[in-house]
Amino acid sequence: MSAQFSRRFCLSVDAENYGAQDDQRQRAIQDGVLAVLDQAADRAGLRRDLWDKQPQGDGELALLPEDDPEPEPQVIDDYVRELRRALAQHNHGMLPGNRLRLRLAMHYGVALPASNGFSGRAVVVVSRLRDAEPLKEAMAAAPECALGVILSDRLYQETVKQGHTELGPDDARQVSVRVKELAETAWIHVPGVNVHRLELPSADQSLDRRNRDKPARSHPEPTTHNEFHDTVHAENATFGVSY
Repeated sequence: MSAQFSRRFCLSVDAENYGAQDDQRQRAIQDGVLAVLDQAADRAGLRRDLWDKQPQGDGELALLPEDDPEPEPQVIDDYVRELRRALAQHNHGMLPGNRLRLRLAMHYGVALPASNGFSGRAVVVVSRLRDAEPLKEAMAAAPECALGVILSDRLYQETVKQGHTELGPDDARQVSVRVKELAETAWIHVPGVNVHRLELPSADQSLDRRNRDKPARSHPEPTTHNEFHDTVHAENATFGVSY
């Protein structure tokens, strides 16, 4: 057994449309990302200075403490709420094209320190979820929103669905995620928007594909009902339905 084995709460964040910006805007985006992440964590009462962080230019991979972990509901509720608030303040007065918009993925699982950052299934999952097409589509369908959140199915089922957070059934939408080698169910939340009303082409296509894959029946299942009120002699007779 590996001495480094551990399960960690993982966050992965990425700024929208970073690659299309010039050098100066990219620098401003990087500064903005760190500023809003720090501000949101501080306001939510989280100890971001204790997080293991891997910078990624326009984003960040973060593993929350293992020995003295941050409460998951506090991260899902308070951190997301404060991150939305910090983004609103950061973007105030900016032209739409210069506003900072973030995609945030959350997952819980095995993550290990490695020679060039972190390894483990949880790191792969949270990174792929951040790049999920349904999340990008949700952000495109809600241009007034600066934050889109995606939760792994495990995190949703064990923490959100069990009533440990403020999120209700109307706050998260189930989607199928297919990014590289990852094919999993996840849950999208866009603070301030009814996510169920957003048009998500890839999610709708997945639903259509599942419906198409269901075997079709040529006719309904037959049923029979035989009722006798007196003695019946039916030697060699057959009761039932034929086509």
